[in-house]
Amino acid sequence: MESLLKSLVALGEDEFTKEILKPLFEAMGYDRVEFNGGPYERGKDLIAQRRIPPMKQMFVVYVQSKKIGTSQKTFDGANFTKLVHQLRQCCTTSIKDHEGNDVKPNVVYLACPEQIKSRFLDEVMSQMINLPIEVLPYDGVKIINDIKEYKPELLEKLRPMEVRLSDGASDLISNKELLKALKSDNESNFNYYYSDLSFFVGSFDSNLLLHLNVSFLTENINIRESSWKAVKDEIIFLKDNFDICVSLQSIDEMEEGFFVSKKAYESESNRNARKRLDEINQEVEDINFRLMGKIKEQKEILSFISGSIKTALSEEEQNKRTAILLALEGMCNSTSVVNIDLPKEDRKKGDVFYKEIALAIEFVERKNDCLENIDSLKKMLIPPPFYKVVLDVDAILEKIIDIKNRYSLSVEGINNRSIDFVGLKGFLKEIEFSLSLMSHLKDADSFLSEAMEFKSNVSSNDRVAISPHDIFETRHDIAVYGGAGVGKTTTLKMYASRYVGREEGRVIYVPLNSLVEKYNHIVSSDENKDLFLKNLLPSMILMSKGVQVNVDNISEVKKLLSLNGTLILDGLDEVYNTIPNILSEISNFKKEIPGLQLIVSSRDCVSYLKEISFLGITLLPFTKVQLLKFVNGWFRDHEKSKKLISSIDKKELFESIRTPLLATITCSLVEKGVDAPSTENEIYSQRMRLLTGEYDVHKNIQRQKNTSDLLRKCARKIAFYMHKHGVRNISKRSMLKEVSSKLLDSFSQELLDSCIDELIDPCNVIVYEPHLDSYTFGHFRYQEFLAAEEINTNRDIEIVELLSNDWWRGVLSLYAQENDFCALIEDFYRKYGSIKNARITFEVMISHCPKSRKSRHKEIFDSFNNMDDYDERVLGNVYDSGWDDSYDPFYC
Repeated sequence: MESLLKSLVALGEDEFTKEILKPLFEAMGYDRVEFNGGPYERGKDLIAQRRIPPMKQMFVVYVQSKKIGTSQKTFDGANFTKLVHQLRQCCTTSIKDHEGNDVKPNVVYLACPEQIKSRFLDEVMSQMINLPIEVLPYDGVKIINDIKEYKPELLEKLRPMEVRLSDGASDLISNKELLKALKSDNESNFNYYYSDLSFFVGSFDSNLLLHLNVSFLTENINIRESSWKAVKDEIIFLKDNFDICVSLQSIDEMEEGFFVSKKAYESESNRNARKRLDEINQEVEDINFRLMGKIKEQKEILSFISGSIKTALSEEEQNKRTAILLALEGMCNSTSVVNIDLPKEDRKKGDVFYKEIALAIEFVERKNDCLENIDSLKKMLIPPPFYKVVLDVDAILEKIIDIKNRYSLSVEGINNRSIDFVGLKGFLKEIEFSLSLMSHLKDADSFLSEAMEFKSNVSSNDRVAISPHDIFETRHDIAVYGGAGVGKTTTLKMYASRYVGREEGRVIYVPLNSLVEKYNHIVSSDENKDLFLKNLLPSMILMSKGVQVNVDNISEVKKLLSLNGTLILDGLDEVYNTIPNILSEISNFKKEIPGLQLIVSSRDCVSYLKEISFLGITLLPFTKVQLLKFVNGWFRDHEKSKKLISSIDKKELFESIRTPLLATITCSLVEKGVDAPSTENEIYSQRMRLLTGEYDVHKNIQRQKNTSDLLRKCARKIAFYMHKHGVRNISKRSMLKEVSSKLLDSFSQELLDSCIDELIDPCNVIVYEPHLDSYTFGHFRYQEFLAAEEINTNRDIEIVELLSNDWWRGVLSLYAQENDFCALIEDFYRKYGSIKNARITFEVMISHCPKSRKSRHKEIFDSFNNMDDYDERVLGNVYDSGWDDSYDPFYC
């Protein structure tokens, strides 16, 4: 009773009335029960009516719900007066019934989730004397006893918060959704067939660390005044956070040197010299303009003469004049001193042409004088001041080498099982520190990036042979990365399932993908939007467990998580576009509850990786040995496993089925008699054919009325619609609406309705999720495959618009397996003038395209990528003062 009372008290007043009292009164036989809360309630939070034969009129009950606190001292003064006033309103006012008649209550209840104390009740009842209606107490103890008698299922809502937050724990079973979607009854546990991973921070993978060669393009970097503050902050940051001083000089020394240079640069003599230089440069431009005018004029005259039938000029003379004009044109474009002269015989000629050429030569001579003055002034000029950073190359290289060596030794210790739990905790702290430093040094935004060159001779992934669950047990904050179907969700679910029913440690698993639709609804219409957004993570936790979002419940969640709690947020990549501030909210929540362990997951091909500050672990696909172990573990029939292994070797399937998802689908298909597919796309295609009719053909039965082609077409339309709207779950009504809008011109509504029903059952392509009360395609990769199929078959879709969006990256990787996309690279560059924003997407697409097309796509991609790098390098370093910085390319 004490535990149930505590849970009842934890409910908000409206939740207590709507979720407990309303269904309880309905279960006790009341025909009409209305929630009447709000600003115009006039004391009546709940109105319940029932007919008690042989009486004709309704028996009417008014309920005033009030949280009075366990001490019940808070209802002194104004609160107590307000309660008395509301009870009096209940007793003295009537309502209109459904027939428009005035109806007064037969009894009024004061319903409190707490146990009402006698003294408080006496005080209330002393104020109810001489009222026409009796006021009766209905406290938590009585309510719970009535729940047990009339509506025991409500007890589920009154479980302790820590238990309610573990809702769905029974579903934390490996591959449950996947096996259900495949119609497989295989109960083998495959979670421990592989455990290899690598580490990741920001944009730097530990695999790169082992094979890294670092060199310096220069030891000296010149920093402009406008960039100095950022560079100074970075130097201080590196010293404070990583204990490395990247400069041989102190900040004070660099600033003192800059101010000396700046004083000289801004001296009066240097200002005058720069002013004189500008004047001479302007004079040179004027001379060039006038010189080109004369050249153009003489060219036109010569052209006219040459084209005349009665020309007095010989061909030799025409060629001679053309050569003179070309020479003058070259001198006009020259930035250095060039001498030219006319032979004496030409000077004596009275021809207009040679007179004009003599004047042009005078312009050249004046230009030469100007250029000589410019050279002299430039030697005298003091250049613009820079902060001069002299890198401590030896210290930086020594730090990097030490990091590499220590990491290599630690990995060796982990792989041979010689590092204990305490050693593992120390290693994680060290590798996070090391990878954070390397990520910072390699970051393109760092001022060091122009001076340092990172090269790697890696040809394959090094693997750390340790279970992710062992990493989680250290209570380190972790980001779990990996490609589609590599086992992120399964790994996290299985870890959460370890703690179901255990007293120590509280692990809360939240599948973020299931919250997108609910989130959109709240932020667009819900009156509790402000409370929800100000407490985003605890609100999402409550929402995922079907618990009302209110102040009390948010406070309870925070309290539970502060007691050695672990929060698992699965699928950041699936909600990032909808909730772009979720990363900052995660960071803020960690600051609010520093003792909380946070574990998040995301695909590894997203653009926001460096925004995640946690140590990352990347789940790696199967090795060949691990895949064969998986296959042998799946089949009870040794001959089938032997046949599939042989097919894997013969068709060179290994690269296509290296992930647990693809291996599971392949084994399931082969188990049902389908030949082993050869690509990821073919695997999903085979699965779709199997589920939309071929499986029944194998079993000599027919359960569906519609053709497989139409069923798949409907599935593609739905999947693309869901992906376009950034959701993984959808209502049946929305599915019907979308399919009708796209296909009603060709098919009847009845037929389309039937297709949706058959995709759900018997095909099981679309899976009902009872805890979401909506439908999904099971594994997210299935949705991506069908969306890719829709893009492939529907030429009206503008693929270029999708390339810079992380959310579409998985879809486009599948599209790339079947389609040449060189034109997309060109189209994107043509539209945006750069492929920078789609660079990651193109790299992922290239990695997924067949070997026969990979080199060509890589060549096209590299050419446009190099154009981007050139533009960024050249255009990004244009100094707007007009000063020539060519003497030193290394400045920011």
